[in-house]
Amino acid sequence: MSTVPPTGAAPGPQVPPAEGGSASPAGVPGNPPADRSTRLLQGAVLGLFLAVCAAGTLRIQERVSRLEDFQVDLSRVRVEGPRWLPAEEAAALGKRAAPGGKAPILREGLPEFLAGRLETDPRVVRVLGARRVHPDAVEIAIQVRRPVALVEAEGRLAAVDGAGIRLPGDYRTLPLPRIRGGGGGLPDEGRPFDRTVREGASVAAALPADLAADLGIAVLDVSGVEKGEGVVLRRGAAAGTGGAAPKASADLAVVEWGRAPLSKDAVLDPSPASKVARLRLATQRFPGLRGLRSVRLGFDELVVVPL
Repeated sequence: MSTVPPTGAAPGPQVPPAEGGSASPAGVPGNPPADRSTRLLQGAVLGLFLAVCAAGTLRIQERVSRLEDFQVDLSRVRVEGPRWLPAEEAAALGKRAAPGGKAPILREGLPEFLAGRLETDPRVVRVLGARRVHPDAVEIAIQVRRPVALVEAEGRLAAVDGAGIRLPGDYRTLPLPRIRGGGGGLPDEGRPFDRTVREGASVAAALPADLAADLGIAVLDVSGVEKGEGVVLRRGAAAGTGGAAPKASADLAVVEWGRAPLSKDAVLDPSPASKVARLRLATQRFPGLRGLRSVRLGFDELVVVPL
């Protein structure tokens, strides 16, 4: 028969906890300490489990890499280029990117490998990014050099971009003006033209396409660049129509652009945007530039020379 001590009665004696154990009420033995060998065994089992999982993951990855659905066909490339890019040039870019054969989609560095092949192509300014597209594709975004004119040199034609770099390919079917009067020959593809042609190309790049078409700009004459006379825009038949050479007309007003954007003395002239604005103003005041001998854009205000 047991008795319950009254409320407020002094508590009974407490049993101190065993060394290494936890405190327990009187009469209840303490919890035994964790066995070191048990902990070691648990750690070994956990490590073995993780190793098995890792081996299983690697084995699955290896098997997936061998599956046909996870293989990239490096001989089949689809190029989604800008509208102005001729089909032949798009195909050439695709051929450049495709080394042939197949590779696992999970192959380490595969996007970077294919991007590196395009970085060395003279049509490409730079690679913007590359990524895997599962299950069997790699997507590469690039910036393509755009031709702004065709250079006449050594009896041949070559496309040039706004930085003065020679581009591979045939762009004669595009409505591009011709650059005439340069002193150098044709550089290798992907290499810059001489200074006079580079300056002419920078003017062609600065001239809006709609304005050039409205005025019928056919030729960028760079023959006076070395003399400090700047670039002259000559008007005539539409350039590039059917691949025929444009013909500048002596009866039409010329546009004296002045120093080119790439000229070392360009800071002495108004900005290209200011020159374009003044040329548009001239077309508004003198539709078709009729009654004018020339329009001079190298000054701080619009200057026209009447017939």
